[in-house]
Amino acid sequence: MNSDMKRLLFRHILFAGMLISISAILVNLFTKMPLQINIKWVILLLLTASLQFLGRKFPYSEIIPFLFFLVIIVFYMPYAFISAGGSRGDFLAYTFFILIALGYVTKGVYQKILFAALIIVFILLYVFDFVHPEMIPTYNPASHFYNRLIQVPILLIISYLIIKTFTDAYDESNDRLYYYANYDVLTGLLSRWGFSEHISKGFNTVYQDGILLLIDIDNFKLINDRRGHKVGDEVIKRFGEILQGYFGGNKKNLLCRWGGDEFIVLSFDSEKELDKLMEGVSREFLDYISNIEPLVDISIGSVHIKNCRSVDDLLTLADQFMYNQKRAKRKI
Repeated sequence: MNSDMKRLLFRHILFAGMLISISAILVNLFTKMPLQINIKWVILLLLTASLQFLGRKFPYSEIIPFLFFLVIIVFYMPYAFISAGGSRGDFLAYTFFILIALGYVTKGVYQKILFAALIIVFILLYVFDFVHPEMIPTYNPASHFYNRLIQVPILLIISYLIIKTFTDAYDESNDRLYYYANYDVLTGLLSRWGFSEHISKGFNTVYQDGILLLIDIDNFKLINDRRGHKVGDEVIKRFGEILQGYFGGNKKNLLCRWGGDEFIVLSFDSEKELDKLMEGVSREFLDYISNIEPLVDISIGSVHIKNCRSVDDLLTLADQFMYNQKRAKRKI
């Protein structure tokens, strides 16, 4: 998770602290609880509000949430636990909220230190509550009821927002990784890996009626040498667009940048239609490239999938036919 996402999650947590503090103070005033019980909420409100303000002024650093949670766990939690009625309060709910927050906004050594501190403080406080119950104050049950009625839903909502923010970022990252693994960034066509995955899975089934075209841009190196790699990239991109324009209409067709200046089309059009389409591709590309490098051309090797025993056979045959066409051109 990047720092911007962690900063957003940390701000959600701080906002939750402010909201819970304000609601607790109002409930305690409404139920006429002793004023001193609000001290812990005033402290939390000031702490979270200050960090919210400072977070807008200064760049995010992992030390900030670490120090915040360290103060909360080591100093604030014991005071809040005892003053709120010990195990009879909402301590367990807050502990789980802190646990979720730590898992998302901290990492490495910081996270391990905070997890260890949380567990140790939790155990010690419950032991203290059991051994010295006379030191834990008791309050009006109505106050506990109203606090839970307001604070627990707030904790659940903020926890949901934290988890949703993370899962959305995770899904977006996975989608981006999937695209980069399966598609060529320059042309938007399938990458070598993406095409290999498709053809391997469907070779003996859905792709048996297809015709594979292996297309190579002849003398492409001249463009890079004479016009530069930027122009070379533009040519590759344009050729991909031309293929997409002619073959993209059939959703079953697969278009791939196999590597460098080699492309693959897996077509399910009829042979007659395929010849017309490739004539159009060749004509449009040669019209385009003639103003950049007249010596550039394309060579094509075509193979029926049903005539091959494996993907390797298919690609090997296509490669042979393509180079046979290249050699024939050189003899002219």
